[in-house]
Amino acid sequence: MTQRYRVKPSKGQSMFGFIVGLMFVVLGFVLVVPTFGGFGIIWLLVSIGITIMHGINAFSEKGVATHQVDVQSSKDIMDQEGGYDQKIRQLHKLMQDGIISETEYESKKRELLNEQW
Repeated sequence: MTQRYRVKPSKGQSMFGFIVGLMFVVLGFVLVVPTFGGFGIIWLLVSIGITIMHGINAFSEKGVATHQVDVQSSKDIMDQEGGYDQKIRQLHKLMQDGIISETEYESKKRELLNEQW
């Protein structure tokens, strides 16, 4: 089973982004829109979006994730790789085929059996 974790900025980072975003919005209204016209409107909209995102992250528990991480459980990984019995059978076959020696087989078998189940 794969678990999905969401990663969002810390409250401090979001608060800083919110304050800077507010300054950019004010700067946009006062200076950028009157001076640059269409570009100023784009500047203002982006500034408002950034401010809203950081405001949500700073003042709510849910927040807007910047990353998502999918983590497989160790049981899923074992199921994909095969169980211990299958690994030991594969080792035994390698020994029978002469690919590894009996000493190598016993050593690797001990390693497998000592792993956490």
